[in-house]
Amino acid sequence: MSRLFRTSPTAMGGPMGTLGRLRSIVPVRQPRLASLQAPKKPVVVQRIRLRNRFRLRNVLIGTVVFYVSYQVYTTVVFSPLYAWLEEEEKHLTPRQLKELSEEDLDTFIPLPLTMRSVQPPPYSGQDPEWQEFVRISRDMPYQERMRSTLTSTIVQQLTINKLLVMKMGKPVKVRRSWLDIYFPYQPPLEFVRSGILITDDSIGIAERPVDSGLANMTTRVLWPVAVANGAWVTLQTVAQLHYQQIRRMLGYETTTKPIFGIPANAPKTAGLPPGAPPYGPLQQNPEIQRMLQQVRQQSTKRPQDIKDPAAMAASQAQGGSGAGALGTASPSATEAGNVMTESFPGQNFVKQAMAHGWMALVKKWKRPEIPPRGSVIVSGMVEVETPKAFVVLDVVAYWDPKARAYHHRSTVLRFRRTQLKEQRPMR
Repeated sequence: MSRLFRTSPTAMGGPMGTLGRLRSIVPVRQPRLASLQAPKKPVVVQRIRLRNRFRLRNVLIGTVVFYVSYQVYTTVVFSPLYAWLEEEEKHLTPRQLKELSEEDLDTFIPLPLTMRSVQPPPYSGQDPEWQEFVRISRDMPYQERMRSTLTSTIVQQLTINKLLVMKMGKPVKVRRSWLDIYFPYQPPLEFVRSGILITDDSIGIAERPVDSGLANMTTRVLWPVAVANGAWVTLQTVAQLHYQQIRRMLGYETTTKPIFGIPANAPKTAGLPPGAPPYGPLQQNPEIQRMLQQVRQQSTKRPQDIKDPAAMAASQAQGGSGAGALGTASPSATEAGNVMTESFPGQNFVKQAMAHGWMALVKKWKRPEIPPRGSVIVSGMVEVETPKAFVVLDVVAYWDPKARAYHHRSTVLRFRRTQLKEQRPMR
């Protein structure tokens, strides 16, 4: 609007003034150049699929390579295996071949968390295991051979123990032994697990036996009782030590109850066979004493005098647990003793708690496996002599008559007493 009222020299009159006013009111439009340009064509993308021509030569080459590779693999891998199987089959007895031919080809799929232990029925007089017990009980040279094999095995185990050899020296030889042979009334525990059994005729739920070693390993993995027990004992020890510290701070007298203590008035030869050495610094372990007592209650030394072992086992079970433990509890080292300098505050406190927890863990973890069916129990003590000391050991072993050897995984061997040949005062 400002241009309408603008004054100019030509605005006062004349044709130029009128034309100027009209040009300022009506704008002159410029020609559109875009409409004069030619429209663009859309771009079309065409896809082309290239196909390789079928060549018979490639198929033939691949077939030849596959056949040659298969022949080389079977010749190198399977041929020695087949030859070994044929060689082993030649050494099998007719009975073993018959058992192999009679094996069922059924499919068994085990179910998780179904493993359990079962107690088999007691031996009967007609069982082959009991007949073998009778034969062994009458064969005295065979029993002496069993004892000598056990003592030689103990000496071999002690010789390969580097820590013991470093402290006691070599060689290790047997000085005396007190070994008794017992014949159990009942077979050991057996493990079974449930699963799905697929046969040619049906599909159902069935139970199959499981090896005791596999059962123990599975139980340790799924139910870590040993680790939990060790942690619980550690917490108990920490709480007990804190309680004793609080009582001392308040001025009360603390009387520590030894966890592995032994009464001072206990007899030195309680529960030992005649001529056995008395207890020493390393006392009898209560666990092995309970094991020995259970073995002697549920076994016999003269199986030929028993006509019905099953009835005898039942009467033993109804008669109760019998007398108390054969020996006394093992002692622990007294807390008042050597004063050790601590590397950090509370070192002795932590060491005591961890030591008790570790002992509980080892006690539960190193549980012996179950011996095979028909095993004979050999238990007692063995005294060995080294250049520096006399060592007495408790042993419980199981002789397998079928294998004519000891079942080493179920053998229990623990130290009872160590006596040095040369002793020096501690102060």
